[in-house]
Amino acid sequence: MLGLGLTTFSIAALALSLVFFVLYDRFASYEEERLIELFGEDYREYQRRVPKWVPKFW
Repeated sequence: MLGLGLTTFSIAALALSLVFFVLYDRFASYEEERLIELFGEDYREYQRRVPKWVPKFW
């Protein structure tokens, strides 16, 4: 959606991609809470090593 908004210069597509990102972020946060309940400190350690959205290549 973001790519479509950028290539067509569509404000509506850019706005919709922002809405989708906010929704996905909320879903991911909800899932992370459940994973913390399930796996505890092991998952918290994983969170410290792995970024939520943009991977580190170094």
